[in-house]
Amino acid sequence: MQHRLVLGALVVLGFASNAAAQATVGGGIGGTVRDSSGAVLPGVTVEAASPALIEKVRTVTSDAQGEYRIVDLRPGVYTVTFTLPGFTTVKREGIELTTGFSATVSAELRVGTIEETVTVSGASPVVDTHNVRQQNVLTREVLDALPARTSTQGFAAVTLGAAVPMSRQDVGGSSGEFTAGAFIHGFGGGESTTNIDGTRVQLMFGNGGGGIRWYKVNQIGAEEVTLQTGAVSADSETGGFVQNVVPREGGNAFKFNSLVNYTGDNFQSNNVTDELTRRGLRTPPSIKLIYDAGAGVGGPFVKDQLWFYTAHRRWGTDEQQPGNYYNASSNPLFYQPDLARPTTTISYTQDHSVRLTWQATSKHKVSATNSFQKACACRFSLAGTTKSAEAGTDLFYTVNLTQASWNYPATSRLLFDAGAANMYSYSVSKRVPGVGVADRAVTELSTGVQYGSYLAALNGISAYTAPGPPNYSNSFLTRASMSYVTGSHVFKVGINTMSGLQSASGRIDLPSYSVRTPAGGGAPVPVSLTLYASPHWNESRVRMNMGLFAQDQWTIQRFTINYGVRFDRLDAYNPEQLRPGGEWVAPLPIARQNTVPTWNDVAPRVGVAYDVFGNGKTAIKASVGRYVALESTTIAFAANPANAMVLTTDRAWNDATFAEGTLVAAITCPTATSGIPWRTASAGRLPIIGSAP
Repeated sequence: MQHRLVLGALVVLGFASNAAAQATVGGGIGGTVRDSSGAVLPGVTVEAASPALIEKVRTVTSDAQGEYRIVDLRPGVYTVTFTLPGFTTVKREGIELTTGFSATVSAELRVGTIEETVTVSGASPVVDTHNVRQQNVLTREVLDALPARTSTQGFAAVTLGAAVPMSRQDVGGSSGEFTAGAFIHGFGGGESTTNIDGTRVQLMFGNGGGGIRWYKVNQIGAEEVTLQTGAVSADSETGGFVQNVVPREGGNAFKFNSLVNYTGDNFQSNNVTDELTRRGLRTPPSIKLIYDAGAGVGGPFVKDQLWFYTAHRRWGTDEQQPGNYYNASSNPLFYQPDLARPTTTISYTQDHSVRLTWQATSKHKVSATNSFQKACACRFSLAGTTKSAEAGTDLFYTVNLTQASWNYPATSRLLFDAGAANMYSYSVSKRVPGVGVADRAVTELSTGVQYGSYLAALNGISAYTAPGPPNYSNSFLTRASMSYVTGSHVFKVGINTMSGLQSASGRIDLPSYSVRTPAGGGAPVPVSLTLYASPHWNESRVRMNMGLFAQDQWTIQRFTINYGVRFDRLDAYNPEQLRPGGEWVAPLPIARQNTVPTWNDVAPRVGVAYDVFGNGKTAIKASVGRYVALESTTIAFAANPANAMVLTTDRAWNDATFAEGTLVAAITCPTATSGIPWRTASAGRLPIIGSAP
């Protein structure tokens, strides 16, 4: 299994706020309680209260070192109260907590009567002096204020060290929300993952689905987004760009919010000069349309017991591509750019989500979410190419995500947390309007222009699927953890699992042609043709992708040591299957393949944080960790014999009648059998190649 060793060091000052906590979803509050002489006070009752907590108050007790720690707190504003008989009560107000941030809130209690209360109001702590994981926190206010699209490329633009592919960098979301992940500190986009309510959600396609993010976050339903960028703890398989989304949960008051964003080509200037025109830029890139609209509403079904929140949104973009035009030639075998009809790529996503939150008892909290999405990457693969509009494809995909989570603070020291998710997705790749089943793909070798019809690898998810089965992915993901908190000591053990299956299909039933225009001009002449082993279909499965982890955090005076270890096991296989036969190949029965692969890996991680001045305002942090690469079905997919077989073959072709388009009569083969028992050649057929496997 591929792995990476990552080292990091960081100095965090009082004006910086990009440190992260050990908890995956919530934040935390911790500190030291002392008396007026500076001696530590054990047994102090510490309460964290906030409207963000459905149970209203979380209570712990300081340990023998005077330390306390409250973990897994939802984002919000908290009031922390310190109480000990014989001492004054101290109340600290206005503690703003974000996802994954551990706020240091210490207190000094002096001897006094029980009626005395000292209330302290001030700025919230901005430095996490306990944890080493680094992140960028985007609160609801920040998400609403960002001038960029609230998508992966928009988030990467505001995160130090993060990047997206050059082809996907844009202004204001002009390229739409793409499916690839972001890069960070040497980790590729294929190791970018998304967590919703603490549970990773992903497809089976690609490198663990990180490289193909068909599910896109409906930002109207997000309370907060955290972008983990480094020193990720043992509860995560990858060390790449990790998005953690905290969903909105409604509340005891009904609330409504909405957004509407729009721009069109009238809002864009044109900087095309005569020099650019002379160099061949006939049509500049331009925005035809960018839009984002939606609304959300939430409130109580039963006050203090059952809340709901539902969010609905549609967003997309239409972008005119430079150098891509429709074909104006009356002969579909030739290409003449129609300069009056430049190509426009179209991308849109619509999401409908609903979330229920139930406080079953004073300590048991259950949440359930369902999100249904439909999207299209229409005129797919045209951006940045020399293809005509007819050489694109309309890739439609649907995602249904169902998720549930359970939270149980059994005692002030013992916390249980679990979640599960099912993500089902399928895609259909269709010809663009105006392209029929009889149209062939043609490549002009002199210019590199592709036209006529779409040309793609048969085993890719963007190959034509109709009239065959769609590509589909069905993944099941779970998580469970137990945390034991003593104050100066936080211990956590847990497990993450993923299993599921994927299939990939495709068909290119007609041969494609390569032609070349003579140097002196004139009609293109044929050079070669390509035949395809169509239709294609395969299936791969993951029996179990499991991660067992244990991590510990120990505070000793100003030092906090974070250490953990993770055991990962990947067990994938290919089930018994039958690849269908087509025009040029026979059906291919494939026997079951086990252990493709079965990998076991151990990944230790350790880090240290030092509170430089002991006031929680400056910290020095260092970490080293080993991370495995996301693989999932990638290896099984590559090892599947359906993908290992030769899918295309090229044949030289010289036909003097090509210009008149009389192709079928000129391409003949013998009337006898061609070495393939199930297929008898006939006049008008292309030469049959190969033989039965």
